[in-house]
Amino acid sequence: ETGLIRLLRKEIAAVFRDNRMIAVCQNVAMSAEDKILIRHQLRKHNILMKIFPNQVMKPFLEGSKYQTLLPLFVGHNMLLVSQEPKVKEMVRILKTVPFLPLLGE
Repeated sequence: ETGLIRLLRKEIAAVFRDNRMIAVCQNVAMSAEDKILIRHQLRKHNILMKIFPNQVMKPFLEGSKYQTLLPLFVGHNMLLVSQEPKVKEMVRILKTVPFLPLLGE
């Protein structure tokens, strides 16, 4: 186990501990410009976009209270997280981006 994997595990644990809203989206190939624009729109509502590798995310989810999210982590995914539930704002932004599907919350 490398130092990077340990660091990512700590960061994942902090994300799940500190945020009340955690949504899983498919991380599709999109231009850097689109990704920056979406990230900016989400950040205006204090929703952050986090991307972690599945080989680090899956061991964290197994055996945790979030293990029901495990089937969603098959391909490339990203987390949309917020300290307060901002589902309405998140869904409104994601509707403008049809190529970024919401998998679960």
